[in-house]
Amino acid sequence: MPIRAERAHLYPGGSIKSPEWRAIRERIGCRSGWKCETCGAPHMTIVARGSFSGRDAYMIVDTGEVFDAETGLKMATMKLSAFGAYRVLKIILTVAHLNHDETDSRDANLAHLCQRHHLRLDAKHHARNAARTRRNRGGQLDMEDFL
Repeated sequence: MPIRAERAHLYPGGSIKSPEWRAIRERIGCRSGWKCETCGAPHMTIVARGSFSGRDAYMIVDTGEVFDAETGLKMATMKLSAFGAYRVLKIILTVAHLNHDETDSRDANLAHLCQRHHLRLDAKHHARNAARTRRNRGGQLDMEDFL
């Protein structure tokens, strides 16, 4: 996920481009086999998102292999025209902080995730931040701001 400039100093080496953070990212990538740790989607691969047998699925366009989008289990092999894709995209894996604390870069707190699963992991965190921003614009204080 994009890192705001004012938060970059929280990462090892003070930046997501630092040698320290790059080494961590490489280590997490090797651990995951360069696949999403939730669904198994491979890094830098073109996939089609759609549904198969009533389930969310993705297809690796080059091979025609279809996988369950939540478990990563292979479901079929078919042609793209038979899959019923609603979107084609390139999988870009990112390192996610499972506890949302950028200062906690222990391997146990980091996961290699595709865009879909990183956004899902962060959805509640983003919603809380957005609500706080809206409240702050309104000039009202909220008890949550003090917790």
